Parts: sequence; structure tokens; C-alpha cells
Amino acid sequence: MFNQIRGTYKVKNEQIKPLYDEAIALAKSCKRVEFKRIPREENQEADRLAKNVLKSKANQGDRPDVFVIG
Repeated sequence: MFNQIRGTYKVKNEQIKPLYDEAIALAKSCKRVEFKRIPREENQEADRLAKNVLKSKANQGDRPDVFVIG
């Protein structure tokens, strides 16, 4: 999503579109916003948490509510 927010890529996935819209709306409501991409290897805790959610959802046969960006 980092590249979509920066405008480098378009949002093509309809499931991500509401998250994108919410992020843009929140950013516009602030005086100053800075987005910083943190590579997965530098953010192991977030990566671990996201993988756990994805595993949990997959075991339940559900679609994930978390998208891993990195």
C-alpha cells in the first residue's frame, strides 16, 4: 500500500481500496503526514504478527483482514 499512497501504483485490488481510501482521508485530516516504508527484515515483530493473523484466518477458511506490505 505504501506505493499506492505515494501514487506510484494504482489501487487495483478492490479489497484494498477501502483501506487506501481510509488512509488518504486520515492523511488529509492532518496538518502534516509522513509515510515511511520499513522493509520486512527491519520490522520482524510486525511481520510475525501479520503472519499469525494470516495463518489464523486461513485455518478458519476466511479471507485475511490484514495485508502484509513490505
